[in-house]
Amino acid sequence: MAKASAIPPGLSALTAQLTCKDAAREIEFLKTVFGGEELSRAIAPDGRSIWHAIVKIGGSTLFVNDEEP
Repeated sequence: MAKASAIPPGLSALTAQLTCKDAAREIEFLKTVFGGEELSRAIAPDGRSIWHAIVKIGGSTLFVNDEEP
């Protein structure tokens, strides 16, 4: 049986996470300034907040989400 990897496919050993007041704006900044590519976005039930987004910049992946009160 093959051994399971602790690192999910497509991610590196360490993945940074940014919690922001305006995650959508931060994602646009990362795309514009660093050439980031948004891979996914999960919206909260309120329809506005971002629970979880994945942005790829070069060979690195970054998680981004809105802060919760």
